[in-house]
Amino acid sequence: MDLTIKFFAKCREDFGEGLKISIDLNEVSVLELIEILEKDYNLQLKEDFENGRIIVSKDFEIVSSNDIINKNSEIGIYPPVSGG
Repeated sequence: MDLTIKFFAKCREDFGEGLKISIDLNEVSVLELIEILEKDYNLQLKEDFENGRIIVSKDFEIVSSNDIINKNSEIGIYPPVSGG
């Protein structure tokens, strides 16, 4: 499975614009993806994700830790935002 990971706002400042990765699995949970990014790409994301300091989206829809990614997708990682 091929994934495009894009970082936004503060995450972009910390980790760069993004990266393209290939995972040898047919499906992965969002939390498993965060763990892969930490282990294989040295991106310290898990603690911030678990504490709500970053949000993950899959193909422009916000996802939670148990949601499954099972196809080539675009993943967004960014801090929570508020609007007005």
